[in-house]
Amino acid sequence: MFCSLFQVFAAWKYVHRHYIQDFDFFVKTDPDTYLVVENLLDFLKDKNPEEPNFYGHMYRPINWNFTYMAGGPGLVLTREALMRLVTEAFVKYPKCLRDGQGMHHWEEH
Repeated sequence: MFCSLFQVFAAWKYVHRHYIQDFDFFVKTDPDTYLVVENLLDFLKDKNPEEPNFYGHMYRPINWNFTYMAGGPGLVLTREALMRLVTEAFVKYPKCLRDGQGMHHWEEH
């Protein structure tokens, strides 16, 4: 079954392969996300891109045993976080949730 997260994995791998040395931070948003670049730059000015950090909105759905980094509101990865995501996390956890099991398919009651 096709998994839309594979598209996200492929995008992060592409960014890593082509841009990892060119930028300190990497931003992922959805097409309907409004990003105020000046505010983001101000937020990131004292952050170290060589530390494996990410910034964004965390979800912990009811009955899930893990926390989920929401992509819709946007997220920011430091250079080191992107490096580890692609070279360690994607290697250790190569499979994603099948369609119908992802965050967009649960309802909070």
